[in-house]
Amino acid sequence: MAAPVCLGYIVARANRTGAVGFLSRRTRLARMADGRTLWLTAAGAAMIGALLVSLSRSGIVSLAGAGIASALLLRQRTSPGRGWWLAAALVVTIGLGITRADLPALAERFTRSGSSVENRLRIWRDTLPVVRDFWLTGTGVGTYRTAMLYYQRSERVVQFNQAHNHYLQAAAEGGVVLLALIGCACVALARAVRERLASDASGTYWIRAGAATGLLAVALQSLWETGLVMPANAALAAVLAAMAVHERPPAEKSIFRD
Repeated sequence: MAAPVCLGYIVARANRTGAVGFLSRRTRLARMADGRTLWLTAAGAAMIGALLVSLSRSGIVSLAGAGIASALLLRQRTSPGRGWWLAAALVVTIGLGITRADLPALAERFTRSGSSVENRLRIWRDTLPVVRDFWLTGTGVGTYRTAMLYYQRSERVVQFNQAHNHYLQAAAEGGVVLLALIGCACVALARAVRERLASDASGTYWIRAGAATGLLAVALQSLWETGLVMPANAALAAVLAAMAVHERPPAEKSIFRD
C-alpha cells in the first residue's frame, strides 16, 4: 500500500519540472534529482525490495496490478515527452528494488504454486458451508477460527484460522448484512476517488493517484489473503483512503495559510 504513494510522490516532484517552460535535459535532471527525490527513491526501492525478498506472490502480483493502473493514469495525464522522464524515474526506483531480490528463489516460488492453490481451495471449500448456514448475519466478526472448529472437514494437521480470502471471510463472519455495508462503502469510495482525480489539477494528483492504486493493490491481494484484519494494515488503508478522497477547503474558508 505504501509503495504506490511513495512512487506517486516521486512522479509529482518530477512532474513539477515541466511547469517552468523549456529546460535542457541536464537542467531537468538536476532539478529532478534533489535531496528529497533521492530519499523518496531510496524509500520506494527499499519497499519494493522488501516485498520481493518476502517472496509473497499475492503481494507482488497485486503491486504489479497497481503498477498497470498507474501506467494508464500516467499515459492519460502527461504529454509523451514528459512521460518518458517520469517513466525513467519510476524504472530507476523499481530497478533498485529488484537488485535486492533473489530472482531464482522468486521464480521457483511462482513455478511451484500448485500446492498453495490446492491448500487455498481446501480452505475455501470448508468455508462455504459456514456462508450457507449463516448467510444473513454470519457467525460474528472475529469468530471464523471458532466456527472452523466445527466446520473444518479437511485433515486437522493445522487449524484454519482465516479464510485466505477477505471477501469470503467477511461473508462467513458478517453474512449479507456486512457484505452489503462493505459494498456500499466501496462504491462510495470509488466514486469519491474518481471525482477527486478528475477535478485535481495540482501536483498532489499523483500522490492521490498513488493512494488510490495502493488501495487497489490491497483489494487485489484480499482475493488471496486477509491482511487487512491486522490493525496496522487496516489503519494504513484508512490513511490511504483519506488521502485519495481529501478535498482541500477553499482558500477563503481555510483556517491554514500556505
